[in-house]
Amino acid sequence: MPRYAPVHYLLLLALGTSLTSCFRMKSKDKKLLRKFAKVQTSASIHYYTYKDYEIRYAKVNGEKKDLPTVIFIHGAPGQLSEYIKIMGRPELQNAARIIAVDRPGYGRSNYGKALTSIEEQARALDSLILRYQNDAPLVVVGHSFGGPIAAQVAVHHPHAIDHVIMLAPAISPEDEKIFWIAHLGKIPPFRWLLSPALRVATDEKFSHVEELEKLKPQLSQINTRVTYVHGTKDFIVPYRNIHFAREQLSQADTTFITLPKANHILQHSHRDFIVEQVLKAVSDQEMGK
Repeated sequence: MPRYAPVHYLLLLALGTSLTSCFRMKSKDKKLLRKFAKVQTSASIHYYTYKDYEIRYAKVNGEKKDLPTVIFIHGAPGQLSEYIKIMGRPELQNAARIIAVDRPGYGRSNYGKALTSIEEQARALDSLILRYQNDAPLVVVGHSFGGPIAAQVAVHHPHAIDHVIMLAPAISPEDEKIFWIAHLGKIPPFRWLLSPALRVATDEKFSHVEELEKLKPQLSQINTRVTYVHGTKDFIVPYRNIHFAREQLSQADTTFITLPKANHILQHSHRDFIVEQVLKAVSDQEMGK
């Protein structure tokens, strides 16, 4: 590990302290509902149990059982609240039941308790898939670390999932990018300075290559529709992940979309585009295209 002068330790200490406050991703239910209210959206909060985890999710239009269902999966770190402005879009509410989930270890799903297995992260969503699948389309949307989890869900439920949308997915084990500063999250005292969300993200990061290698041979089993989206200026998950996806999603009906000069946080920078892609996925399936 590189050596640092004392001033660098002080800077890293300040960085760790600031990250602890910035990434304290554990919004209480009431605060979450207030955020939905700000975008004039009525949502409900629910919990279910997966092994030792209590999983939280938010639902919009849950009572409309005849509508298609869209499930959003966040990255690392993250929580379901990052999709609230998308879930609040009237055109999407008119078209689907909308669900966003706190992945295990984040938000109110046993905050700080890491579950690094992609297989287990996907299994943690089984209850949602089984509960909300119906005769209408079911679309799963995964961003960043949520992308390979969405793919794994499609492997587990080939007859239930109609469309997978991957947003800047960290899916290629050969292209997994680890910044030098991430190594500090593994050793005291720097690890202690990080928020639980960042500690979970660190644990996921350093197991991700191994987990993606396990997923790799399963990707060719996906035979549903897939929309893959990546920005060329993504410095967190390299754009070259798209080449790996082209090779491995060999049986899927995949549409690859490149966003010139787009960065990684697409759910903020390209919100309209994401809503457009979700609506297209829902309508295409309904019309049997």
